[in-house]
Amino acid sequence: REAVLRTETGYIVYTVHDEGGRPVAQATPVVLGPGAGNRIVLESGVQAGDRVIVVGQQQVAGGDNVEIVQRQAGT
Repeated sequence: REAVLRTETGYIVYTVHDEGGRPVAQATPVVLGPGAGNRIVLESGVQAGDRVIVVGQQQVAGGDNVEIVQRQAGT
């Protein structure tokens, strides 16, 4: 749930796409499914393998350059 943001028109996650060899944030509309605890199913909008921003997504906007870091085990 941390990655999902509510907007005026629904829900989004920020995904990362390469643009000119640089990682760039893109707002991606999603449809939410069932949830339990702090987890929720994204029924549409993202595919397996998409890179989703899960830290700092409140400070990013579409088109922003981003830095990709790996999540540490246990976090």
